[in-house]
Amino acid sequence: MRCGTILSGGKMIYGGAAGLAHRAAGSNDGESVMRVVAAAILFLALPATASAACFENLGQTGCTHQETFSREDLRTLSCQNLWYVRNSIYNDNGYCFKTQAAKAEFDNSDCFVNDTAKLRFNKHEQANIDRIVRVEKEKGCRAP
Repeated sequence: MRCGTILSGGKMIYGGAAGLAHRAAGSNDGESVMRVVAAAILFLALPATASAACFENLGQTGCTHQETFSREDLRTLSCQNLWYVRNSIYNDNGYCFKTQAAKAEFDNSDCFVNDTAKLRFNKHEQANIDRIVRVEKEKGCRAP
């Protein structure tokens, strides 16, 4: 099985560990093959970083972990979108959802924290959650 991105013309570009292994397989130099294999093992041993949610039309970056969104920006969102942005922060931090709506949306396949009190948010994530909750209250939003 091959991992990579297929470009027009059928050429495959390899990335990550698959790219390292592919390049090692094509090398005739035993030492360089060993270096590449060692690098691939190191790459695979590194902890994966969670990918944080980013959204269009929110702040400068749109990323919940990189900036605190203004209340004005948040007020432009529907109740459903406010719910989604808020819960995506919980999802990005490994929360195991309990409601059917959240389980259906975020699926819990990669969750590892069952208690919201044990979640550790950075300053932007916490500020965004706090602001979203306030805006949801202002708008009279109800959980789906």
